[in-house]
Amino acid sequence: MNKKKLIFFVIIVSLIITVVVSMMLLDTTGSVNQGNFRINDMVINSYAKINEKDTNENAENISDLIFSLSQRNKIDILVAKNIEASRIYIDSIRFNEPIKKGNLNIFQTGTEQKYDLNSDLKIIEITPIQKDDQYYIELNIDNENFMDDVKAPEDTKKITFDGTFLNDLNIKVDDLQMYFECKLNIVDVTGKTSICNLKFKFPSEDLLINGISVLRQDISKYNFILK
Repeated sequence: MNKKKLIFFVIIVSLIITVVVSMMLLDTTGSVNQGNFRINDMVINSYAKINEKDTNENAENISDLIFSLSQRNKIDILVAKNIEASRIYIDSIRFNEPIKKGNLNIFQTGTEQKYDLNSDLKIIEITPIQKDDQYYIELNIDNENFMDDVKAPEDTKKITFDGTFLNDLNIKVDDLQMYFECKLNIVDVTGKTSICNLKFKFPSEDLLINGISVLRQDISKYNFILK
């Protein structure tokens, strides 16, 4: 190969490498942490709701009272943003039913629309709250009336209207635990969609011990990927 052909070959190879590298840098499909959106914090608060069903004026003992039991899991998500979103929604919803199951609903705080988790649920639109130039998302998953017409044991002296009451009824945390997963989709104003896979397990044993379960998530596990 003469000198001119060698120089021409080197130039062509250099151009090919430059184009390929540029394409790799520009093609962000499937890449992690593009910088437009980032999970800054995520906390799951779980608590029990103890509702007295009927006020019995003739009740002499706590064990004469009748209650219904529900359980709520509130998922708080704080998303940092470098660009505005035109749409936020969750999809690909999957979950397991707890052993003690009532009516399973999911809804966003501040809205009256509740969605039955056992229905053919495809997409839930999210309306975030602007908080310190971040998006604040609050989702609730309710296990409503998982026990009904409940009476406290005969020797019960007092009732605390929180998760510790479940101990008196011999309810275990395994009876209420759920696995829940979905995809958080954020469409920015340029039309690009960032997706983050969310997976949770709740509540923890603290619900029975302290009356409430607070689980702060390891945010390093949650990264957005461009669709």
